[in-house]
Amino acid sequence: MDRRRAFGWIALTATLGVGCFPDDALHTDAGGDAVSDLGRADATTDAGPRDVPRFDVTDAGLPADMGVPDIGPTDGAVDASETGPMIEGPACDMAPSMASSRMVLEGLTGARDFVFDGLGGVAVAQGSTVVLRRAGDTTPVTMVMAGEVVALRFTRNAGLALAVFNNTGAGTGNGAIYQVAPGSTTPTLRQSGLRQPGGLAVDAADRIWFSDTTMNAIYRMPASSDAGTGAQVVVTDVPSPTQLLVDAQGRYLFVARSDTNTVMRLELTGGDGGSIGGAMPFVGGFSRVSGLAQDECGNVFVADEIVDRIWRVPILAGDAVRVVTDVRGPRSLMFGAGDPFGPRELYALSAMDGTLRAANLVARGVPLAVPAR
Repeated sequence: MDRRRAFGWIALTATLGVGCFPDDALHTDAGGDAVSDLGRADATTDAGPRDVPRFDVTDAGLPADMGVPDIGPTDGAVDASETGPMIEGPACDMAPSMASSRMVLEGLTGARDFVFDGLGGVAVAQGSTVVLRRAGDTTPVTMVMAGEVVALRFTRNAGLALAVFNNTGAGTGNGAIYQVAPGSTTPTLRQSGLRQPGGLAVDAADRIWFSDTTMNAIYRMPASSDAGTGAQVVVTDVPSPTQLLVDAQGRYLFVARSDTNTVMRLELTGGDGGSIGGAMPFVGGFSRVSGLAQDECGNVFVADEIVDRIWRVPILAGDAVRVVTDVRGPRSLMFGAGDPFGPRELYALSAMDGTLRAANLVARGVPLAVPAR
C-alpha cells in the first residue's frame, strides 16, 4: 500500500465488527449532493515506530461514495494558522440562538471521540478501535489499541495523539498517551502511568495537552519526541479535569471539571514559554460537560451530555445560550475542517443514537489542528 495512504482517514466499524462497514452506515438528507471522491493523500513522513503492538489492518468495505452532502462553503482544510484574530462582524451578529442539526454519519454506537484530518477524513474512536476512513480508499486502516481510546487529536507535524485507558487495571496507572507518526501504522508510547486519562488538546505551537482526572493534573509536551522534552505537569489546581480546550490565540486554557460539572478558565501568559495563571470559574450549572469547541468570534461551545444541550458562551464569560437542542447525548464537539466538513458547521457525536450530527452556526469555527500538507 502507498505509505502516504497507509494512515489515511478514520472510520469506526462499531458493533458491526472490525472490517465490516455496511452500505447503509452513512446517511444523507434528501436532496443533498453526494461527494464522490475524497481520495487525497497526506504529504507526511514516517517518524519511526517503536516496539509496541501493531495495528490490525482490515478491509472495512468502504464504498467509493460516502454519501455525505455538501455543507457550507467549500474552502475547508483550514488550520489554526489561517484563523487570524478573533473577529466581530456580520457572521458573529448573525449567529443563531437556536439551530437544528442534521445527521451526517450513523452506525457509531458508543463512539467516544472523533477528529477531522483536514483533507475530508474523519476519525471516530469506539472502544479500543479506531479506523481511518477516507472515501475512495478500499482498505482503510483499523487500529486496535490495548484499552479504550478516550480521546484523539491530530498534531500538525507529528501525527495522531491518542489517550488510552486500560480499565482492567483501573486506578493503577494503566492509562497512557500514544502517538502514531504520519505514514506509520505503529503507535509509539509517549507517556505512561496515567490513572484516568481525560481530555486532549493541541495548541497553535503544536504542543499536546492532556489531563489525568484521578491525579488532578494537566500535562503539556511537544508534539514530537525529537524535541527532547517529556511531559511536564503544568496545572494542579483544577480538580477532576476532563475536557480541554486551548484558545486559538493562546490566551486561555479551558478545563472541564467532572466533580462540579463546571468549566474553568486559566490565563496563559509568558509567550511561547507558556506560564499559566490560576483557575477562574468560567461557566457552570451543567449536568455533564462532554465536549468543548470554539468559533472565530471567541465563543466557547459546551456540550452537556445528560440534558441533550449544546451551549455557546462568550470567551470572556457571560450568559450561556442554548444553540443546539436536538442532539441526544452530545459528546465531543468540533467544527469541520476539510470539504465536505464545513468550517461553519459544529459537529457533535450523539451518544444515544450513535450518529455524527452537524448544525450550521454561521460563524466559522476555530478548527482543531490538522496534519501538515
